[in-house]
Amino acid sequence: MAFGDRIKARREELALSRPQLADRLGVTPSTVSNYETGVSFPKEEMMLRLFDCLETDPNTLFQDSFRRGADVLTQRERQLLEQYRSLSPLGRE
Repeated sequence: MAFGDRIKARREELALSRPQLADRLGVTPSTVSNYETGVSFPKEEMMLRLFDCLETDPNTLFQDSFRRGADVLTQRERQLLEQYRSLSPLGRE
């Protein structure tokens, strides 16, 4: 899955429309569309805002862009791991 596809997928997971994400980022909806379709790529400062607005980390959005990308946990897997880590040793058994 491409970077833009991951932006779109995460936006949809959060039930955000393009205009809503654009508003949070301070850009136009067409700019968000361009990111999602791969027409343009966000600059560093915008990228940082994008991670915050999408409540995700760079590894998630770029996981297909580096060799170990398949090892990146999904949001659900991270939640389950956090729940597991919060259990007592007996609960982990």
